[in-house]
Amino acid sequence: MWRSAHDVLSCDGRWINSLCPYLCLGACCSAQAGDALNSLLGKLCDLDCPRFVLSCRVSDWRSATGVTTIRELCAIEPLELHLDPFGAADIEAYLSTGFGEQQAKQVIEHFHARGLTELLGNPQTLEMIARVVRGGSLPETRNELFSQAIAQLYKEHNELKAADIQLPKDVALDAAGAACAALILTGCEVISRKATANLAKEELSLTEVEKLCGAGEIATVLGTRLFKAQGGDRFNYIHRRVG
Repeated sequence: MWRSAHDVLSCDGRWINSLCPYLCLGACCSAQAGDALNSLLGKLCDLDCPRFVLSCRVSDWRSATGVTTIRELCAIEPLELHLDPFGAADIEAYLSTGFGEQQAKQVIEHFHARGLTELLGNPQTLEMIARVVRGGSLPETRNELFSQAIAQLYKEHNELKAADIQLPKDVALDAAGAACAALILTGCEVISRKATANLAKEELSLTEVEKLCGAGEIATVLGTRLFKAQGGDRFNYIHRRVG
């Protein structure tokens, strides 16, 4: 049974089907602020729901604290999983559905020739590209392609979140630019939310990046499609050339 986190927090439990082996909770991004996750897990315990799945963006999930909270409140060992990007077959199948096999291959080759095949792995980005294809020809120059991609990738696509976290374009791109510059100039591989004492050599502290000029909103921008997650608390630009 699928429900949003808000449904659980505001319900009396009568809609829960006792025959349903799992309760799948989507839109859990809002359950990461303050004590909201504790409230959600406490509600699940009150509803006597023994097995559940929480889903949210990796940028909204605080892996260390989230796993510990579930372990302590629910007395279970949670299993943490991450969705992989689309593979080549997935990309071609998705585009073929809307344009046919021949045009799908042309679009893939267009991006591959410009070293941007990785952009096609994100389903939302792929949907954006599909809209561009429907609107006419694909951009021919790298500058045009990057400009169009960045203008789309920074935007919040979730209507429920957009009202709260959609940043002005200049604010979002300033923060993203500062973060990408920090990664490239330092040679670090990822920006990490881990405690400074636990950082690996290739990790750049999010706290340090936030101190850079224009980077104050980087924690929010990491949740856009300009960045990709590597595990629960590590982020990198979607593509070095975009960075």
